[in-house]
Amino acid sequence: MFGSTLIIILCLVFKQISDPTMRRAFSLFCGLSINFFVFGSCAACMLFVNIFVYLLMIMVPLKYQHLGVFLMAGLGLAGAQWHKMIYDYGMNGLNLPITMMFNYCRVSSLACCIKDGAAIMAVRKSKGDDVARKIPLADLGVDLKKRELAHALEDVPTFFEFLSYLYFVGACISGPWYEYNDFNDLINRQGVYKDVPSTWKKSLLVYFEAWFCVVIGLILGKILNKDYYLSDEFAA
Repeated sequence: MFGSTLIIILCLVFKQISDPTMRRAFSLFCGLSINFFVFGSCAACMLFVNIFVYLLMIMVPLKYQHLGVFLMAGLGLAGAQWHKMIYDYGMNGLNLPITMMFNYCRVSSLACCIKDGAAIMAVRKSKGDDVARKIPLADLGVDLKKRELAHALEDVPTFFEFLSYLYFVGACISGPWYEYNDFNDLINRQGVYKDVPSTWKKSLLVYFEAWFCVVIGLILGKILNKDYYLSDEFAA
Protein backbone atom coordinates (compact mmCIF):
# COMPACT_ATOMS: atom_id res chain seq x y z
CA MET A 1 0.00 0.00 0.00
CA PHE A 2 2.92 2.32 0.65
CA GLY A 3 4.17 1.73 -2.89
CA SER A 4 0.69 2.51 -4.29
CA THR A 5 0.56 5.72 -2.24
CA LEU A 6 3.95 6.79 -3.54
CA ILE A 7 2.99 6.00 -7.14
CA ILE A 8 -0.13 8.21 -6.93
CA ILE A 9 1.98 11.14 -5.70
CA LEU A 10 4.70 10.59 -8.31
CA CYS A 11 2.15 10.28 -11.14
CA LEU A 12 0.73 13.67 -10.14
CA VAL A 13 4.26 15.10 -10.43
CA PHE A 14 4.79 13.26 -13.73
CA LYS A 15 1.73 14.92 -15.22
CA GLN A 16 3.19 18.37 -14.56
CA ILE A 17 6.36 17.65 -16.59
CA SER A 18 6.01 18.73 -20.22
CA ASP A 19 9.36 17.79 -21.83
CA PRO A 20 9.16 14.19 -23.21
CA THR A 21 12.77 13.33 -22.33
CA MET A 22 12.34 14.59 -18.78
CA ARG A 23 9.05 12.68 -18.50
CA ARG A 24 10.85 9.48 -19.52
CA ALA A 25 13.79 10.12 -17.19
CA PHE A 26 11.58 10.98 -14.19
CA SER A 27 9.31 8.00 -14.77
CA LEU A 28 12.24 5.61 -15.25
CA PHE A 29 14.10 6.77 -12.13
CA CYS A 30 11.00 6.59 -9.95
CA GLY A 31 9.85 3.28 -11.44
CA LEU A 32 13.22 1.61 -10.92
CA SER A 33 13.50 2.98 -7.38
CA ILE A 34 10.03 1.70 -6.41
CA ASN A 35 10.73 -1.65 -8.07
CA PHE A 36 13.89 -2.14 -5.99
CA PHE A 37 12.16 -0.85 -2.85
CA VAL A 38 9.31 -3.36 -3.18
CA PHE A 39 11.25 -6.40 -4.41
CA GLY A 40 14.70 -5.70 -2.98
CA SER A 41 17.66 -7.47 -4.55
CA CYS A 42 15.27 -9.68 -6.56
CA ALA A 43 14.52 -6.65 -8.76
CA ALA A 44 18.11 -6.89 -10.02
CA CYS A 45 17.24 -10.28 -11.54
CA MET A 46 14.45 -8.72 -13.62
CA LEU A 47 16.71 -5.84 -14.64
CA PHE A 48 19.38 -8.33 -15.77
CA VAL A 49 16.80 -10.23 -17.83
CA ASN A 50 15.60 -6.99 -19.43
CA ILE A 51 19.13 -5.91 -20.33
CA PHE A 52 19.78 -9.29 -21.94
CA VAL A 53 16.43 -9.06 -23.77
CA TYR A 54 17.40 -5.69 -25.25
CA LEU A 55 20.74 -7.08 -26.44
CA LEU A 56 18.81 -9.80 -28.26
CA MET A 57 16.54 -7.18 -29.85
CA ILE A 58 19.43 -5.23 -31.34
CA MET A 59 21.80 -8.12 -32.19
CA VAL A 60 19.47 -10.75 -33.66
CA PRO A 61 17.90 -10.09 -37.12
CA LEU A 62 14.64 -8.20 -36.62
CA LYS A 63 12.39 -10.90 -38.05
CA TYR A 64 13.81 -13.47 -35.61
CA GLN A 65 14.56 -11.40 -32.49
CA HIS A 66 11.10 -12.07 -31.03
CA LEU A 67 11.98 -15.77 -30.66
CA GLY A 68 15.05 -14.95 -28.58
CA VAL A 69 13.04 -12.48 -26.50
CA PHE A 70 10.31 -15.06 -25.82
CA LEU A 71 12.93 -17.58 -24.73
CA MET A 72 15.01 -15.26 -22.53
CA ALA A 73 12.06 -13.55 -20.86
CA GLY A 74 10.34 -16.91 -20.40
CA LEU A 75 13.43 -18.43 -18.78
CA GLY A 76 13.66 -15.43 -16.46
CA LEU A 77 10.03 -15.82 -15.43
CA ALA A 78 10.44 -19.59 -14.99
CA GLY A 79 13.53 -19.01 -12.85
CA ALA A 80 11.65 -16.57 -10.62
CA GLN A 81 8.82 -19.06 -10.20
CA TRP A 82 11.28 -21.88 -9.48
CA HIS A 83 12.97 -19.74 -6.81
CA LYS A 84 9.59 -18.98 -5.24
CA MET A 85 8.59 -22.66 -5.12
CA ILE A 86 11.83 -23.54 -3.31
CA TYR A 87 12.37 -20.61 -0.96
CA ASP A 88 8.91 -19.09 -0.60
CA TYR A 89 6.53 -21.99 -1.16
CA GLY A 90 2.88 -21.24 -0.42
CA MET A 91 3.26 -17.47 -0.63
CA ASN A 92 0.29 -16.02 -2.51
CA GLY A 93 0.71 -12.30 -3.01
CA LEU A 94 2.84 -9.61 -4.60
CA ASN A 95 6.24 -11.08 -5.41
CA LEU A 96 8.83 -11.22 -8.18
CA PRO A 97 7.01 -13.80 -10.38
CA ILE A 98 3.91 -11.57 -10.38
CA THR A 99 5.74 -8.48 -11.65
CA MET A 100 7.78 -10.57 -14.10
CA MET A 101 4.55 -11.87 -15.63
CA PHE A 102 3.58 -8.32 -16.57
CA ASN A 103 7.17 -7.68 -17.65
CA TYR A 104 6.96 -10.70 -19.96
CA CYS A 105 3.79 -9.28 -21.52
CA ARG A 106 5.54 -5.98 -22.21
CA VAL A 107 8.80 -7.32 -23.67
CA SER A 108 7.05 -9.98 -25.76
CA SER A 109 4.52 -7.52 -27.19
CA LEU A 110 7.34 -5.07 -27.96
CA ALA A 111 9.27 -7.82 -29.74
CA CYS A 112 6.19 -8.67 -31.82
CA CYS A 113 5.72 -5.00 -32.74
CA ILE A 114 9.36 -4.82 -33.91
CA LYS A 115 8.87 -8.03 -35.93
CA ASP A 116 5.76 -6.51 -37.55
CA GLY A 117 7.76 -3.36 -38.31
CA ALA A 118 10.41 -5.49 -40.00
CA ALA A 119 7.70 -7.02 -42.22
CA ILE A 120 6.57 -3.52 -43.24
CA MET A 121 10.15 -2.48 -44.04
CA ALA A 122 10.64 -5.62 -46.15
CA VAL A 123 7.56 -4.82 -48.27
CA ARG A 124 8.62 -1.20 -48.66
CA LYS A 125 12.08 -2.27 -49.76
CA SER A 126 10.61 -4.62 -52.37
CA LYS A 127 8.44 -1.83 -53.80
CA GLY A 128 11.02 0.91 -53.54
CA ASP A 129 11.22 2.76 -50.24
CA ASP A 130 10.52 6.25 -51.59
CA VAL A 131 7.40 5.12 -53.45
CA ALA A 132 6.17 2.80 -50.71
CA ARG A 133 6.31 5.49 -48.02
CA LYS A 134 3.65 7.43 -49.93
CA ILE A 135 1.29 4.45 -49.76
CA PRO A 136 -0.93 4.16 -46.64
CA LEU A 137 -0.04 1.17 -44.47
CA ALA A 138 -3.48 -0.37 -45.02
CA ASP A 139 -2.87 -0.39 -48.80
CA LEU A 140 0.75 -1.53 -48.66
CA GLY A 141 -0.13 -5.20 -48.92
CA VAL A 142 1.60 -6.30 -45.71
CA ASP A 143 0.27 -9.55 -44.26
CA LEU A 144 -0.68 -7.97 -40.94
CA LYS A 145 -3.97 -7.33 -39.17
CA LYS A 146 -5.26 -3.81 -38.61
CA ARG A 147 -4.16 -3.73 -34.98
CA GLU A 148 -0.72 -5.11 -35.85
CA LEU A 149 -0.25 -2.36 -38.43
CA ALA A 150 -1.27 0.29 -35.90
CA HIS A 151 1.29 -0.83 -33.31
CA ALA A 152 4.14 -1.96 -35.58
CA LEU A 153 7.55 -0.39 -34.89
CA GLU A 154 9.95 0.17 -37.76
CA ASP A 155 12.65 1.55 -35.45
CA VAL A 156 13.97 -0.34 -32.44
CA PRO A 157 13.66 1.86 -29.31
CA THR A 158 16.88 3.08 -27.72
CA PHE A 159 17.96 1.44 -24.46
CA PHE A 160 16.71 4.49 -22.56
CA GLU A 161 13.31 4.31 -24.29
CA PHE A 162 13.18 0.54 -23.72
CA LEU A 163 13.78 0.77 -19.97
CA SER A 164 11.43 3.74 -19.56
CA TYR A 165 8.71 1.64 -21.18
CA LEU A 166 9.27 -1.31 -18.84
CA TYR A 167 9.64 0.74 -15.67
CA PHE A 168 6.95 3.37 -16.18
CA VAL A 169 6.20 4.76 -12.72
CA GLY A 170 2.48 4.10 -13.02
CA ALA A 171 2.94 0.36 -13.61
CA CYS A 172 6.34 -0.56 -12.16
CA ILE A 173 5.07 -2.99 -9.50
CA SER A 174 2.39 -5.22 -10.97
CA GLY A 175 1.09 -3.72 -14.20
CA PRO A 176 -1.05 -3.13 -16.16
CA TRP A 177 0.33 -4.22 -19.51
CA TYR A 178 0.25 -1.64 -22.32
CA GLU A 179 1.50 -1.33 -25.90
CA TYR A 180 4.73 0.57 -26.58
CA ASN A 181 2.97 2.95 -28.99
CA ASP A 182 0.40 3.83 -26.32
CA PHE A 183 3.18 4.54 -23.83
CA ASN A 184 5.04 6.63 -26.40
CA ASP A 185 1.90 8.66 -27.10
CA LEU A 186 1.48 9.24 -23.36
CA ILE A 187 5.07 10.45 -23.02
CA ASN A 188 4.73 12.80 -26.00
CA ARG A 189 1.16 13.84 -25.15
CA GLN A 190 -0.14 12.96 -28.59
CA GLY A 191 -3.02 10.96 -30.02
CA VAL A 192 -5.63 10.07 -27.42
CA TYR A 193 -3.31 11.43 -24.70
CA LYS A 194 -3.11 14.92 -26.15
CA ASP A 195 -5.70 16.34 -23.77
CA VAL A 196 -6.29 13.83 -20.96
CA PRO A 197 -8.81 15.00 -18.33
CA SER A 198 -7.76 14.97 -14.70
CA THR A 199 -8.40 11.66 -12.95
CA TRP A 200 -6.86 12.40 -9.55
CA LYS A 201 -10.23 12.64 -7.76
CA LYS A 202 -11.32 9.25 -9.07
CA SER A 203 -7.89 7.79 -8.25
CA LEU A 204 -8.04 9.04 -4.67
CA LEU A 205 -11.58 7.69 -4.29
CA VAL A 206 -10.52 4.21 -5.40
CA TYR A 207 -7.41 4.47 -3.22
CA PHE A 208 -9.40 5.27 -0.07
CA GLU A 209 -11.93 2.56 -0.94
CA ALA A 210 -9.05 0.08 -0.96
CA TRP A 211 -7.84 1.28 2.44
CA PHE A 212 -11.41 1.04 3.77
CA CYS A 213 -11.56 -2.60 2.67
CA VAL A 214 -8.21 -3.25 4.38
CA VAL A 215 -9.52 -1.83 7.66
CA ILE A 216 -12.76 -3.83 7.42
CA GLY A 217 -10.75 -6.95 6.72
CA LEU A 218 -8.56 -6.39 9.79
CA ILE A 219 -11.61 -5.83 12.01
CA LEU A 220 -13.38 -8.94 10.72
CA GLY A 221 -10.17 -10.89 11.18
CA LYS A 222 -10.17 -9.98 14.87
CA ILE A 223 -13.87 -10.68 15.37
CA LEU A 224 -14.33 -13.89 13.38
CA ASN A 225 -12.69 -17.16 14.33
CA LYS A 226 -10.95 -18.31 11.17
CA ASP A 227 -10.23 -21.75 12.63
CA TYR A 228 -13.96 -22.42 12.80
CA TYR A 229 -14.40 -21.76 9.06
CA LEU A 230 -11.62 -24.26 8.33
CA SER A 231 -13.10 -26.94 10.57
CA ASP A 232 -15.08 -30.03 9.64
CA GLU A 233 -17.98 -28.66 11.68
CA PHE A 234 -18.31 -25.64 9.39
CA ALA A 235 -17.87 -27.75 6.26
CA ALA A 236 -20.70 -30.02 7.39
